[in-house]
Amino acid sequence: MTQPHRSVRALIAGAATAVALGVAPAVVAADSNTQIGTLDCDVSGGVGLILGSKKDMTCVFHKKDGTEEKYTGRVTKIGLDIGETKAAHLKWEVLAPTTNEKAGALAGKYDGVTAEATVVGGVGANVLFSAGNNLTLQPLSVQDQEGYNIAAGLAQIKLDYAGE
Repeated sequence: MTQPHRSVRALIAGAATAVALGVAPAVVAADSNTQIGTLDCDVSGGVGLILGSKKDMTCVFHKKDGTEEKYTGRVTKIGLDIGETKAAHLKWEVLAPTTNEKAGALAGKYDGVTAEATVVGGVGANVLFSAGNNLTLQPLSVQDQEGYNIAAGLAQIKLDYAGE
């Protein structure tokens, strides 16, 4: 096997490990938290700069009571991120320790691991936790994007409340 093939295999194995490590805490969090709604986000496309990337996003939080809240934000990836992607759509289940969250409760920073691979069409997974407001964002549908990209590392999302 040639050296480039070994490098790609090692990178894919590392990405799979990152996803596995990220999903394990989400399973524990799901046992102690309640689903309070879903968060749908459209993420701008962009270019990975080897050691990371930053992309803007707009989100709608669909509460279980049928109301909606709007958020703007930015996703930052730190780690391997090589390639170019078009806009993507993400959907998370929002888990909280209580069901009576105030308006704008999702505002804040969320941290987790990320792993994705895209060759024309691809997928990625991002399980994110917020220490500030004890919320968990657990993927319902994996990232759907187009382009050429491979990424593995840490992800941070910052959400700002934009109203109802």
